[in-house]
Amino acid sequence: MEKHSSHPYRVQILDSLMRTLLFTLASQIHEKPDKASSHKYYGIMNRLRVSILNAPHSKWTIDTMSQSVHMSPSYFQHLYKELFGTSCMQDVISARLKNACFYLRTTEMSIQSLAGFCGYESEFHFMRQFKKYKNMTPSQYRYHYRNVSP
Repeated sequence: MEKHSSHPYRVQILDSLMRTLLFTLASQIHEKPDKASSHKYYGIMNRLRVSILNAPHSKWTIDTMSQSVHMSPSYFQHLYKELFGTSCMQDVISARLKNACFYLRTTEMSIQSLAGFCGYESEFHFMRQFKKYKNMTPSQYRYHYRNVSP
């Protein structure tokens, strides 16, 4: 967003953001590996998590996710929470809502179309979930974002 802004300090802001990103990456490289990343199922679970975050619109269910990593649903859910500190369905919801926020800010897509595009079968379920997590409706979010942007 900053790259396309007309803010007078745009270059300095971009420089600061890039430095922050690079320092964060450097600190992660130098950190000792945590206990979770050395778990024998971490690799396969992390690949699944990346798939969820890259395609939140897909039809993700506990059964399909657990089958994809060849685990029982209960063990899968327990292990996912242990490794990532959140439930798999919370990750799906979070990824869908981040996706929705991006499209609300950058497109004129209708709420109904956006709900389907983000993986929701029901526009009303999407609106309830959005309001629960963002404390405003999708329309209010779009209006708010467009009126406070530079």
